[in-house]
Amino acid sequence: GEKQVLYPIMHWVLSHMPQNRKRVYLSKYLIPVEVPEDLRASDDGVREVYSQYKQHIEDFIQTHRTVEKLRENVTNPQDVGKVIKTLEQERETLKQKITTTKEKLKAIPQWEGLLKAAQTLRQAQEDR
Repeated sequence: GEKQVLYPIMHWVLSHMPQNRKRVYLSKYLIPVEVPEDLRASDDGVREVYSQYKQHIEDFIQTHRTVEKLRENVTNPQDVGKVIKTLEQERETLKQKITTTKEKLKAIPQWEGLLKAAQTLRQAQEDR
């Protein structure tokens, strides 16, 4: 083939590889088997098998859609692990800040009274 024709086609095929893999996979199961109408009309057994075949295709489509939705909702365990590590680091940082703040507050006279007043003020603001 000519480079001017072949290269754009190859570029499109290779740049859309996941989509094309899905199409190839589905085509194995969704390309209908053609049974002549006169054969289906004349034989009850063929008609019944053909209707079962059509039903199986519909079942496959529904099952495939369900699986695709489930795959979209599944989170990567590595990503979850990263989030957990980040949250644990933030937790440790907050614990250190709380400890440092408590040490600073102990130097202030009547800090317990001020702490209770701040808690009361916060509760009142949250209740609004």
